[in-house]
Amino acid sequence: MKRKKAYIAGKISGLAIEEYYGRFGQAESIVEDMGYTVLNPLKIVPHWLDYEDQMSICLTLVDICDVVYMQSNWWNSN
Repeated sequence: MKRKKAYIAGKISGLAIEEYYGRFGQAESIVEDMGYTVLNPLKIVPHWLDYEDQMSICLTLVDICDVVYMQSNWWNSN
């Protein structure tokens, strides 16, 4: 049986790199423990792309996922 995929969403802009990597890492562990294959944008999307290109990739990832795990700060994300 194919495992379902989960995308992790959350705030990155304006946070220190240690903070958002820590938050996304915690979320990844939680979602893996729930039995999903995790699509963590911090591990997939090249950081050197401009914002619009990064978001294009992120939206494609969301489109192929079964669920989106929304971190508590998602509402404050661009």
